[in-house]
Parts: sequence; structure tokens; C-alpha cells
Amino acid sequence: MEIKSSKLRVKRFSLEESEELVREHELSGLSAKDFCLERKVNLRTFYNLRARVVKRHQESSPFIKLQELPSSEPQITLLVSGYELKFSVGALKAVLSTLREE
Repeated sequence: MEIKSSKLRVKRFSLEESEELVREHELSGLSAKDFCLERKVNLRTFYNLRARVVKRHQESSPFIKLQELPSSEPQITLLVSGYELKFSVGALKAVLSTLREE
């Protein structure tokens, strides 16, 4: 069911759609507010979807999913407790944005 207005849409998201939306936000490098405005998704709805996705993944696995970065994308390397962590600029912005919001 979808109700359209001039600015935002109200839609029920399946779990798969929620995961995809959260993944796209993480890769976008945008703040949650800017991402939701661009996608015409209510910000509160997005936060609820993200909480649902995070809860599901925490229940199913104690690990986070890692992805190999394309070699052409600029990377930032952090040294943490002897481990070398490489992030794309967009992914690092998404991580920092998430940490600021919580």
C-alpha cells in the first residue's frame, strides 16, 4: 500500500527492502536526513527500519559483514590495536554519521 503526497511517501517496507535501503544509505555518504529527503522517505520511518535491520542482524550473527572495496575508490587506512582497517571515504562518512546520531 502506498500513499503519495507532494513530499514524502508512506510505504510498508519488507525486510529485504529495509536492508537494501539501509545498505544504500551507508554507501551514499549522506546524512540520514539528506538521504531520506533525496529518496522521499520519512526520516522517522527510516530510523525505525534501520533499527529493525540492526536488531535482526545482531540476533542472527555476532559478526559484521565486510565487503571488498573497489581498487579505484579512494581509501582511508586506520591502525587500531594493531589491525589495519581500510574504509572508502563514503563508508567512513556513513560510519561517523551513524555514530554521531546515536
